[in-house]
Amino acid sequence: MTPRSRALVPHLLGWGVPLGLLLLTVGPPVLLWGRLPARVADHWGLASDVPNGSHPKTIAVGIAAGLSLVGVALVVYWARRQHRGAYPTVALFLGLLLAGLGAALALNITYTNLDLMSWHNARLGVAQLSLLKIGPLTLAIAGTALARRVGLGGVTSSAVSSELAPRLGLADSERALWLGGARSRWAPPVAGVGLSVGLVLWLGLGWLPAIGLCCVAIAIGWFSSVLVSASADGVAVRYGPLRWPVTRIPLRRIVRAQATDVRTTSWGYRGSLALFGAAAVIVRSGTALRLQLMGDKGFVVTVDDAATGAALVNDELARQRR
Repeated sequence: MTPRSRALVPHLLGWGVPLGLLLLTVGPPVLLWGRLPARVADHWGLASDVPNGSHPKTIAVGIAAGLSLVGVALVVYWARRQHRGAYPTVALFLGLLLAGLGAALALNITYTNLDLMSWHNARLGVAQLSLLKIGPLTLAIAGTALARRVGLGGVTSSAVSSELAPRLGLADSERALWLGGARSRWAPPVAGVGLSVGLVLWLGLGWLPAIGLCCVAIAIGWFSSVLVSASADGVAVRYGPLRWPVTRIPLRRIVRAQATDVRTTSWGYRGSLALFGAAAVIVRSGTALRLQLMGDKGFVVTVDDAATGAALVNDELARQRR
């Protein structure tokens, strides 16, 4: 990919794609409004082309337009703020998913109900079923992958301090436990929006279009905070309000610890120590604890007061070597 094409990607993802999806949502039903019955079929079974739900066309098209508007708002906000790391790529994913779902729903409603006397006669073909069930998710995955490929996701700057963190100076007989936390400010509101939209879809269009969105929203809310501990046993990262699941890194695997500063436009648990030799737990931009592990591997977790945690880990490493 050339530098010029890379420069066009933020404009394409942040403006061109969402506005195009919004036009697809509103344009066809408005242009063909007079050829649609007063009540339109807007819900089908999992593997059936016979409709099992309907709404007045104003409500059906309004639901689709509302989904697209929420999605476009998320994507445009991401495009305006991503260069400052204020809104991560999960917003791009959720925005493209909602905007794509709204566009697919509006196109299917228009196509299947066109020139019908009654919504009972509407039939959904294989192509239309695939567009509704698979298209939005495929679009969201592809758009997020493209953003990360050109550097709009993930960690965009490395540590501001490459020196070994200062030690606390613990005596051989002393033991200490350090606890630090970090919380995302944007994740709970986004999760709330996702759940609300999912419930509207569940009530209006059935469970299948809503279940994926609800699962994504729950995951966003669950992994919006971390509690990190450091002790003679190593480092542990606990997630969410119930502090579960837990990622444990024993002291024997750690070579040294550092305090670092992370600037990121992405979020979540990324990478794999087993497959790629590196992993990161990102809930916000800012201070983070970086662990250099055996086998030239690395682990980063964003957490407040990371310097104290790194110093304690280095004290325990020095004690272990003695």
